[in-house]
Amino acid sequence: MVILAALSLEYEAVRQVDAGAVEGSQWEEERRPNGLQVAFRAFHGKKGSRPLRVAVGLTTALGTVGTITALFPLVEEYHPRCVAMCGVYPAKPGNTNLGDVLVPDRLFFRDMGKHYPKVAQQDLMTYNLRHDWKEALEHFDFLGHLKDQDWWKNRPVPFPEQRDWLLMRLHEGVSEPWTLPECARYCPDWETVFEELVSHSQAFHSGELTPKGRKSARSLSRHKGRTPGLFPTEGQLPFRVHLKPMDSGSPFVDDMADWGEVTGSMRKALGLELEAAALDALAMKGIMGFGISGYDPFRKYAARTSAECVLAFLREHLDVEVAPGRPGQP
Repeated sequence: MVILAALSLEYEAVRQVDAGAVEGSQWEEERRPNGLQVAFRAFHGKKGSRPLRVAVGLTTALGTVGTITALFPLVEEYHPRCVAMCGVYPAKPGNTNLGDVLVPDRLFFRDMGKHYPKVAQQDLMTYNLRHDWKEALEHFDFLGHLKDQDWWKNRPVPFPEQRDWLLMRLHEGVSEPWTLPECARYCPDWETVFEELVSHSQAFHSGELTPKGRKSARSLSRHKGRTPGLFPTEGQLPFRVHLKPMDSGSPFVDDMADWGEVTGSMRKALGLELEAAALDALAMKGIMGFGISGYDPFRKYAARTSAECVLAFLREHLDVEVAPGRPGQP
């Protein structure tokens, strides 16, 4: 099995996965003649089958060209039973939670077609996920594989959630909320977050809210003083794996107001990324945020979640006893 990562943090996230690994094994890294970084490890596969040998490679460039350039020598040398991709992506706001995973049942390009002065006619190219795998993904207990792992329990607090916590405390009249004992839990990066509030004209340096900040706080107050989605059950956050379309191979949408360009091509699309459609393979991407900015320090956690999910699923559904190339197999 070959997993391709487009970013260093995605590559390192795969190399942190230990769940299901063969006892005594470890990730062994080498650099291929073409300069590609590749790491290998053996994992337990389906019950009664041989161990699954996993190779994770780091692409040399973003986009479909870099993906194909990295993938071709790996496929040629290792003849994998399956090619997969994991990593992070920005999602459509309002439909998902940070840390959720999107498994695209349809990957589509919207870069092809013809442009006229006032209109663009697009010819979509799509890759559809195998029906049997889609059905298996709908019933797979991902949370059961994740909930007891230490890294999963130590979820970092994303900047947007830290910002909302700080905003609510200022709204309540706490002039220095960073002195509260709970600040270390709910707003560990308060210096950065506070400067963000100031730069966005939501707070003064004195610690008082601006009219814009008070308006934002009043909007949050309807949640009874708690940030929506922030530690709702103390230790376990909502988590879902979404089987929805994903835009692939197109430039990122930085302004989330431009999401109409994506959903106009595929109504139910929830995410967008740059590489996966070039693979014609299984992809799982963790939600790092709802735009290009504002997702640190959550990126590593989202990358780890996607890596754990893709390995957990394929360990139980990839048949390594069947010879490569047999019809009907991945």
